[in-house]
Parts: sequence; structure tokens; C-alpha cells
Amino acid sequence: MFDKLVVKLISPEIRLVKSFEGNFFDHETDTLHFDRNEGEGLGWFLRNLETAHECQFVDDIDPLMWTLLHEIGHFETAEIVDPEDDLANRALFAITSKEQARGDKELQDLYFSMESEWQATEWAIDWVANHHKLAVALSWVLSK
Repeated sequence: MFDKLVVKLISPEIRLVKSFEGNFFDHETDTLHFDRNEGEGLGWFLRNLETAHECQFVDDIDPLMWTLLHEIGHFETAEIVDPEDDLANRALFAITSKEQARGDKELQDLYFSMESEWQATEWAIDWVANHHKLAVALSWVLSK
């Protein structure tokens, strides 16, 4: 697996560990927890890329690469996201998610509209736009 190599090439400060609990970025330890088997959440993310962000590169890049770039985006955009607002949004999401079914489109939209999620996704899209050939090559390597 080339997961760690891909992350180090893009953002050397980040540590990557294998996860079985989904994909997320831990800001306290600068650690990206990466779950290659996350299924449903990945579908949500790709739909969000196409619809809310109107990304023109969705099909150029492997879904796992998009996941890594989004999580790296949390690290790269940490200074522009207000931590108090993000915490409040996450608390609201936690309350809301208990009341709705996991596959609910409204819930998905709420999650991806949180500032930290939006900014991380925008960072990923910008990175692909500015490094398209490298992104495609790394995506191919990651998919092997």
C-alpha cells in the first residue's frame, strides 16, 4: 500500500494510521486515520463533490484519493476554520443525526455544509485543480 507515501508527498507533517472506524483527521496529534473500506460515507462525499461543490474532476481521481485529500484538507485549513463554530456545528450534527436515518440526504447536506467539512473539500478540489497530473498519477498508485 502506498497510502503513507501519498500523504507524505502532499503534506509531510501529517502522520497516517490505518483505521477501522472511518476516515477522520485528529488535530491534536496531526494524524490522519484512514479506512480503505469505508463505503457509505464515501458515496455521500462523492455526491457532495459533484453537487454542492460542482467539482469537474470527480471522475479523474479514485475515491480513496479524494478521501485522503479531503482529510489532508482538514490539516491544511485548520487555521481558517473557527474552532468554536466548528464545535457548535458538530454538536448540532450529533443531535440531528440521532433523530434522522443515516442515509438521509438532508443529514448528509448538513454534515458537508459544516465549515470545516466545506473548507477541507474546497482545499482538496483546489489541490487537484493545481496539481492535476500529479493527482491522477498518485490516485493511480493509491488504487493499486
